[in-house]
Amino acid sequence: MLERINYRGWQNSYRIFNPTVELVVLADVGPRIISYGFQNGENVLHEVPEHAGITGGREFRLYGGHRLWRWPELASTYFPDNFPVAVSEDGNSVRFTAPLENEAPGNGLQKQLRIQLEDRGLRVMVEHCITNRNDHAIELAPWAPTMMKPGGRAILPLPPRAADASRGTQFTYREFDWRRNGTEMARPRRQPGRGRCGTTSRGFENEKHGSWSKIASLPAGASEYSDTAAKNGQHLAYRVRAVNAEGESAYSNIVRMPK
Repeated sequence: MLERINYRGWQNSYRIFNPTVELVVLADVGPRIISYGFQNGENVLHEVPEHAGITGGREFRLYGGHRLWRWPELASTYFPDNFPVAVSEDGNSVRFTAPLENEAPGNGLQKQLRIQLEDRGLRVMVEHCITNRNDHAIELAPWAPTMMKPGGRAILPLPPRAADASRGTQFTYREFDWRRNGTEMARPRRQPGRGRCGTTSRGFENEKHGSWSKIASLPAGASEYSDTAAKNGQHLAYRVRAVNAEGESAYSNIVRMPK
């Protein structure tokens, strides 16, 4: 359900709620999800008290809550979202569309959040959209920071990369510690899983052939590898996967050297 409310001085705020939870989205500024929590409960998001109810102006403000930014982090990333947004219902969801960022430090982008709360339960779907209104291309990626209230715990699940069918367990790999000639390439972490960890592969950057060659099989629990055969000046790419008797995982992200 949807209703317009006054929230901490923002006259045009929208409460989206079901019997269990509610969230508040600002429309005088933003778009910004400023509050989420159980009905009549505590807001799990952080709010910046000194920014409450303020609108307009060219000064960038944090406000708090959840917002949409753009990567890479440039001056235009900090375009102040201090102005009213358009609100429209779209079936079971609500769209909050910011005005075009056509004044400095903006560069012709337009941001939108589409929010859908399930009829029951806790789940909220937030779709982030950035539209380039220019007649030329811009390199960017959506970036969605959330300011959490201090003292809580956030759980960020990751999809499985491979499964051990005989035990019903899953390998989940975030990143890996890889080293080249004793020089650290990345500082990833590996979540533990059963089975034998890893086939480490090295491939030369060759767009025409794109071939890979296996250079090592590492024991379970290994978290780093030193490629002593690599030579200075070579353009190399590395990737890792987990293997056991049941099969192989998908490859990890690719790390390229030199960076």
